[in-house]
Amino acid sequence: MTDLLLRDIDPALAARIRRVAETNDWAMHETILHLIERGLFASEGGALRFDGAESDVIQSAIAALETVPNDPGFSLIGRVEREIPEEPVAPTLSELDLMRELDEAAARVAAGKEKR
Repeated sequence: MTDLLLRDIDPALAARIRRVAETNDWAMHETILHLIERGLFASEGGALRFDGAESDVIQSAIAALETVPNDPGFSLIGRVEREIPEEPVAPTLSELDLMRELDEAAARVAAGKEKR
């Protein structure tokens, strides 16, 4: 194995590496190897690639978001306004018609033509 020597490491960077080592209960050299490997993987593009299914899903999500209309306030993005009827719907039966229908229904029940 090749040994590498790192010089003039920023103290803040060294502290961050130490925290990663302590968090994962790794030795310092093991931690640095993990970080270098993950950093190379990310910078080579491996961490930013999607497989075919993931790519299709993300493209569908982006397409759906592109159809959201512009909105002056971010909290209202994509909300649909409710349609409020201009006038309340009037009942189709007058009180007199309703009373007449109820009387007729009661008479049919009393005559045994309908169940209660």
